[in-house]
Amino acid sequence: MRSLRAAFDFYLYSNLHMTLCALALTANTGLLLNLNIPLFVYLCIGSGTFFLYNIQRLYASWNLAEVEKHTTERHFWIAKNRTALTVLSICSVITGLLGCLFWFQQAGSEYFFSELIYLIGIPALISLAYALPFIPFKKRWLRLRDLPFIKIFLIAFVWAWVTVTIPERLALKTIQIAIPEVLFSEHTSWFWASFSFLLALTIPFDIRDIRIDGADLKVLPVLLGVRGAKWLSACLLLLCPAIWFFYLVKSSLIREYPEHFAMLIGLSLWALIAVVVVSFASPKRHEYYFSFWVDGLLILLWLFTWLASLLA
Repeated sequence: MRSLRAAFDFYLYSNLHMTLCALALTANTGLLLNLNIPLFVYLCIGSGTFFLYNIQRLYASWNLAEVEKHTTERHFWIAKNRTALTVLSICSVITGLLGCLFWFQQAGSEYFFSELIYLIGIPALISLAYALPFIPFKKRWLRLRDLPFIKIFLIAFVWAWVTVTIPERLALKTIQIAIPEVLFSEHTSWFWASFSFLLALTIPFDIRDIRIDGADLKVLPVLLGVRGAKWLSACLLLLCPAIWFFYLVKSSLIREYPEHFAMLIGLSLWALIAVVVVSFASPKRHEYYFSFWVDGLLILLWLFTWLASLLA
């Protein structure tokens, strides 16, 4: 039993779970938008997710003040296993570079660096600025995550960009986005739908963090109250299938292709399940509830979409 618990903690706290979530959302984009996403995209996204999530945790774990401030089970586990996590993070850099090599072979020298800077540079810079202090403020340095109310929007944007924009642009072999597409194409419609549910699923983590930082934390659950934050999360979750439904009706795809209707049903059922999961969020709940069940909703979304595509 103890060995199973240790294996589960490793899977969860080493961010392997988050890596699978990112890969599942990427595959979900391929299913919904009917894209043939190259294998190197999964390799780059998986490696990048693992590295960036661990680099911010490792930075805090080597900072004694941060370890003493955050007394959660996750932080203690990371502090205890930071050497192993450092080695695994270096390995993820190697696999990410391997993915970039395959990317370079496909794109060629003419397009590779422009694609790399545009598609990878934006989320990478935001992620590093989110985790590492660089803003001088009153004789100390702040991270983007330290700025009031901005954290969840940054997380949702980066995840939507990585799991929607990057795979669809590389699958379509273009990085150009025309202005009319911003609100009306299937690709950008799914970007905003993804942004909506990702924003919703970050709110429970702010509810969790109240037990650590208390009422001084400038987050939505403190501003709106826990119940108000849950209602906002539920509305954002239900907005996701509504955005996708609007696009399908506008483009007439919902009548022409039955698989789109089936996947919309799957997406709607998933949103209802996600609302139920979020409704049980509480500062008193164990870390497993948030890191496994709430994050695991992203894997469940891919499963629902995949099953709907098979049954259509």
